[in-house]
Amino acid sequence: MDDAGNIIIKRASKNAVFAKDANGPEDSCLSADIQRLQGQLEFEKPVKMFDMKKFQQHINRELRRAYPDRRKLETQCICVVGFVKDNSEVLDMPCWIMIINIVALDMLKSKLPPSKASPITLLSLFLVPHCL
Repeated sequence: MDDAGNIIIKRASKNAVFAKDANGPEDSCLSADIQRLQGQLEFEKPVKMFDMKKFQQHINRELRRAYPDRRKLETQCICVVGFVKDNSEVLDMPCWIMIINIVALDMLKSKLPPSKASPITLLSLFLVPHCL
């Protein structure tokens, strides 16, 4: 990780290594370099995997919405590194790890604090039996 909170990755193996977002391409925080390489890392070449500036843009965009989706932003902090062969489904990859950017999660917590308790919604009034 660099000073800005970006996660740097380097393939040291002769076997294939792939970097991907846990969610999919939309709202991805993978760097432009990783996207240009379609996730496949080059041998012995360090590349930025998680782009903190992109994540900050996603936070700012989400904060402008009437109801910001914190869960969506939290899942953007997760990157997947797959080994040997790539697959569109993470669970179908033979070997993989998940990397969670704790620095990004901490920044998200400071900008969009988690709600203490969920407010009562109109729908929940109809789901709970009431005694009169």
